Amino acid sequence: MFSVDVRVDGCTDASACNYNPVANEDDDSCKQLDALDECGGDCEADVDGDGICDANDACVGAYDDCGVCNGDNSLCWGCASESN
Repeated sequence: MFSVDVRVDGCTDASACNYNPVANEDDDSCKQLDALDECGGDCEADVDGDGICDANDACVGAYDDCGVCNGDNSLCWGCASESN
């Protein structure tokens, strides 16, 4: 007798809410636990409405042009002209 390897597509990331322990081929369908809609879970808060629970959000608010969370662009350095 010989064995046949069966390919099972699915999410192979154990930290994802749709992890499939039987899957042996990742199909890029994994949905992370901090996404509001993708896991069907509820958050206590998503103040900035970006779809990431505030408890897991690296920036509750918005990044400014310098990449500072809730910044006012005052920390930007360098040339501001697009022509230079």
